[in-house]
Amino acid sequence: MANFDLSSLALKSVCPNNEIFVDDADLPSVMVYIPKFKNSDVLTGGNDSTHPAFIVNGQEIPGFWYSKYQNVVHTTQLTDGSIAAAYSLPGEDPAANINFDTARSRCEAKGAGWHLSTNAEWAAIALWCKKNGFMPYGNNNYGKDTRESNYKAIPTSFYGPDSDQPEGTTARVATGTGPLTWSHDKTLSGIWDLNGNVWEWQGGIRLVWGELQILANNDAADPDNPQNTTSVCWKAINAADGSLVEPECEVGDSSATLSGSTVKLDYVSGAWQWTTTVASSQDASRSCAFGKVTAAAAVGEAAKILLRSLALLPDEGAQEADYEGDYFWWNNGVAERCVSRGGYWLSGPHAGVFSLHGNSSRSSVGTDLGFRSALVRYSGDSGDLEHLDDDPTDLSGAPDKLKATIKENADKLNQRDEAKSWPFPLPETLPGVVKLMLTKVLTEIYTAAGGKDLLTFEKMAYNASDEEIKETLRIASQLAQLNIAANAMRQAFEQTKLAMTTSITIKKEGDHE
Repeated sequence: MANFDLSSLALKSVCPNNEIFVDDADLPSVMVYIPKFKNSDVLTGGNDSTHPAFIVNGQEIPGFWYSKYQNVVHTTQLTDGSIAAAYSLPGEDPAANINFDTARSRCEAKGAGWHLSTNAEWAAIALWCKKNGFMPYGNNNYGKDTRESNYKAIPTSFYGPDSDQPEGTTARVATGTGPLTWSHDKTLSGIWDLNGNVWEWQGGIRLVWGELQILANNDAADPDNPQNTTSVCWKAINAADGSLVEPECEVGDSSATLSGSTVKLDYVSGAWQWTTTVASSQDASRSCAFGKVTAAAAVGEAAKILLRSLALLPDEGAQEADYEGDYFWWNNGVAERCVSRGGYWLSGPHAGVFSLHGNSSRSSVGTDLGFRSALVRYSGDSGDLEHLDDDPTDLSGAPDKLKATIKENADKLNQRDEAKSWPFPLPETLPGVVKLMLTKVLTEIYTAAGGKDLLTFEKMAYNASDEEIKETLRIASQLAQLNIAANAMRQAFEQTKLAMTTSITIKKEGDHE
């Protein structure tokens, strides 16, 4: 227990695959672990190769950590200057009006292993969602989902009097405040707001004069592989065998190669098609349903599997309806277009984990365009991806005051266990044991949220009916997510002596809390 503070413990009691990571600015982010899987685990007819998201610089990784929430930006004053960095926190207005390169720098400022979400990582999550029947909802209809109008999230941004929308209409909502259906796996442990709210920049992918260019596998997770306009890390895909080759199209060359041997994007009969020849090049945003995207005969099977693994082509045998209206926007007639995914609050049924917007330059900004950070664990401070670390978080380098708080909380828990202060006997039936475990989880949540009358709460929880337990878990756990992370954030801010207060106001609106 000594290596974990109470906040992390309480979070893990509700969300086992979540963890609070403290970055170089000693500030926390709530992250979700995505373990490694193969293409065949998520794709019909996929090969047994490891999904690209789990290969960095040619080395397989056991998994990556992904921001539970769309990111915000905080500036921290340090002795040697200031750090403006990205954070995954609940109950916040997600960052917007931030361009591609700035989003990357805010993620990388957090320290070794931190990076802007890559398209490979997003695709891994999207494919997992579809394979397991969890296509998440979200804020795609003014604070609610088009398919779930009775549930809303907490608004953080509204239309003003000069807008073409009614004044006061909800735009963005606070991160993680929607119902469980807004989570990628429809549980408290999941990733929130992948559908709507704001579009999210993705690293490692772009379109140049219609040619698809990517960084190999998940190499975009390593900042040592640059993603600037002229980077030599950008590769095209050989259509015949799926290998990565030097691009045929260059950003600085206006005489783009519209034919050749690499995978390109053409607009055919009102839908996008992956092919090798661009017959309909146009500097404009054109779109179609993701389920209508096809690949021409010139694109071989290996290239198709790669496109599917990157969520750029529907699965083999999939129907348009399988993607629930997710849409595909691209511009294939200009030098460079970067990619964002997910949709925003006005995308309606076209938002979703397979939705893609490829019509923005790297300098584009907007109130509907945000981002999310991800983390590949490094060993120590080496900053070397050759020394990957999959061990639990080591807080030994945390500030002394924070370590003292962690030890105090751990000692309290240990003392409570040693004194056998739990006031109820071990039940004789398995359902009784399960209920006792749930009661203990609720009690830890109550304690983490600042509850003082522990014994009274324990008795109340233990004697609750089954229906009361179920309802309490649903509501209290959602509140705990917010309170736990907010508490961790306040502790970190105290360490750095920031003159700010973090608070989360939870309002009851309709049937949602």
